[in-house]
Amino acid sequence: MLHHVVMARTEISRPATANIPPFGLRLQPELKERVEAAAKASGRSMNAEIVARLQASFEERVPELDDWELHVEERLVELQRDVVEEDLMVQRVYKDALWARVRALEISDPAGQLDRAVKVAQGVDSDLVDLVERLYSLQAKIRTIEAKFSANSRKRYERIDRIVTPQVEAEFKASHARQDRLWEEFKALGGTTEEIEVAKAAETARQDKVFTLRASRVRMSDLPSDTGEDILPALDALLRGAQASDPAPPPKARKRMP
Repeated sequence: MLHHVVMARTEISRPATANIPPFGLRLQPELKERVEAAAKASGRSMNAEIVARLQASFEERVPELDDWELHVEERLVELQRDVVEEDLMVQRVYKDALWARVRALEISDPAGQLDRAVKVAQGVDSDLVDLVERLYSLQAKIRTIEAKFSANSRKRYERIDRIVTPQVEAEFKASHARQDRLWEEFKALGGTTEEIEVAKAAETARQDKVFTLRASRVRMSDLPSDTGEDILPALDALLRGAQASDPAPPPKARKRMP
């Protein structure tokens, strides 16, 4: 298990169901098929899918909250962004650790693991490029949604999380499974916890930079439009640079020491 790398994982709360008496329900075949497909897409059982949808039907409308649909959509995209950002943090840690492992194997590789290490590291590099592009897309989508809000609709309600969190549960599970697979791959290549900690420290420093830039952008966004119109593009460029994946190190000549 990936106890060495995982930064905070989002926990999906589930109600206790052991003591709830069963309730029979008849569904038309067409409706049952739609529920089954929705349950599979969200990574839930049919029962959990039906319960989630029933609960949402009672809570999805709050008369006193303007732009309700926009708030729900924004929170869903924010959770999807959280999945991608967690993936990016962990993948960057493994990228640094894997290429450090490659350099160590270039010096001494008694088990013949160098080629495999290079292949795994290059796979992580490719995944990082895709994740960064998805992060850019989700961030742009959040800004588009926020631009549509009316002036008096900035309140948040916990019930929004109860509606949208189950929709990204499958994405969180897939993200955590990828992290566990990476840890097993790294151990198989002779990687150690100490190597992971070194890479993790570098990633923490990079995350601090991203956080600072993002906070600066939020502050600039609150200023009058003509005040920040020249500064925001520059901040966006710096933020993209901090979030982007560094290019992979060039492979060295693979000469093994006798």
